Amino acid sequence: MSISIKEWCATPRMKCRWKSRRSCEAPRSRSWRTRLRVRPVLASALILLTCLPTLTVAALAHRSALLSFYAGFSSFSSFAAAAAAAQPTSPVHAERRAYPNRTAAALRSDRQRAERYLRQGQGYVWFQHMRRAGGTNLCGVLQTSTHANFFRGQACQPMEWNLRDAFKFNNHSLPLLEAKLEDWGTNSFAQEYGPAPGLDLAGDKVARTAWRRWVFVTSLRDPWKRFWSQLRHEMTPCLAALPNLRACAAGKFEAISDFCSPFSHVDAILGVPSARLSESPRVYVDNYYTRVLVNKTDPFGPPLTDDDVELAKDVLNHRFSAVIISDYHSHSSLQLVCALGINLTAALPKLRQKTRPYAVHESWFADLPETEWDMGPQAAILNIRTKFVRRNLYDYTLIAYAKQMADQRLRECARQREDVRELLQEFTKDFVPAPPNDTDLEPEVDGIFGCSGASISWNAEKEAYLLVCPRSPDQSQASWWDGEAAKLPGEECWSEGYDWKNCCHPIFGPRGNSACWDK
Repeated sequence: MSISIKEWCATPRMKCRWKSRRSCEAPRSRSWRTRLRVRPVLASALILLTCLPTLTVAALAHRSALLSFYAGFSSFSSFAAAAAAAQPTSPVHAERRAYPNRTAAALRSDRQRAERYLRQGQGYVWFQHMRRAGGTNLCGVLQTSTHANFFRGQACQPMEWNLRDAFKFNNHSLPLLEAKLEDWGTNSFAQEYGPAPGLDLAGDKVARTAWRRWVFVTSLRDPWKRFWSQLRHEMTPCLAALPNLRACAAGKFEAISDFCSPFSHVDAILGVPSARLSESPRVYVDNYYTRVLVNKTDPFGPPLTDDDVELAKDVLNHRFSAVIISDYHSHSSLQLVCALGINLTAALPKLRQKTRPYAVHESWFADLPETEWDMGPQAAILNIRTKFVRRNLYDYTLIAYAKQMADQRLRECARQREDVRELLQEFTKDFVPAPPNDTDLEPEVDGIFGCSGASISWNAEKEAYLLVCPRSPDQSQASWWDGEAAKLPGEECWSEGYDWKNCCHPIFGPRGNSACWDK
């Protein structure tokens, strides 16, 4: 008597249950159990291989049924395919949206593992050098690390990779890049003319594993200050007249015959043609930080989305070991003591001084405007800056997030190291943030907050801006701002002079004014 495989797989003999770790017992036949006195793994493999043809036939039949079902809706399928092609979704973005906590935990684990590799002498350091954002200062501090061996050349870059995207120059081969570093007797380098591998760092497990030995560091600066510095040192034709400044700030560099300074070159701004950061300087005025972190440096390509800036925030927060805010270089760089193990004794002179890459050529810029307010009427400059802020909202969101993250890392390091805590108090005791001038404000807040006749005033006591924003219900519904003012923690409890300014101001260090607390 012969039976089919499908019928044989459905017989009671195959419906075995695990009685112990060494035997598989069939419920109705003891002789079957005697013949199957093998390891459970082998028994399972036998059952799976025997039933595999039946399962395959069933799956193919199910697939054929699905295909025939969708054949009747070909027009709808074509429309759905066209819509999906019009708005592609990156697998990295989909994973991050679906499992935000899992993504964050995986990135943190990767960062901690890479730091362990570095401390054991088996890791590498990737310094993402954002242009005109304090990278030269940071390079001097990084060269004092006890674990990272940076190049002593220009801005921590090897001469072979100077003015080049190092990863692209090495054919996007990470093993080749690592092999070259080892041949040169180093384990660290600076990437200035290329993006960070953000999509790989936040990708699937296979992509992330390739970077398991890499520690990442970067520095950020206020986007407008960074751009103004770049204009003044590399794109001086943009400062020849107010219309030139307006065109460059809007990314319309083609309106100027030559945007390069007489003592600069397009390769010094974008990189050499074979391994450039981008083909257009517009990348510097279109959310430069975000584009570099998520590897979307083509400003004429697909536009950035909210998912991109969220991904950049996740990569900075969970995968980068240190993010230095160059506006507070001295004390912000102290987080490198815990992240990379820099030698404080050797790094202290570097922390106290400010290194400028164009210092020896400062006389070349004597005739240029020192600030944007020297370019023309204040109203026109404010208009240019406001439009720049709107165009770079992703970068402003990113740096605000990075500042909070850097402060948190710094506090954690100060709790671990007594010497860091003492230096932090020393660096901040003379630092009193003065309220900005009226010219530092962006007065066109109607378009930003959705108001009609809004005004901003500085409150010296609370050290914050107060916004008066008259608007209609329709304006309120369409605006991103919900109208709720952020309060200081425990603000309702302050009394008798014990307020944030007197007790928690940054000048008192991470623990605040000790005179405010009970002994």
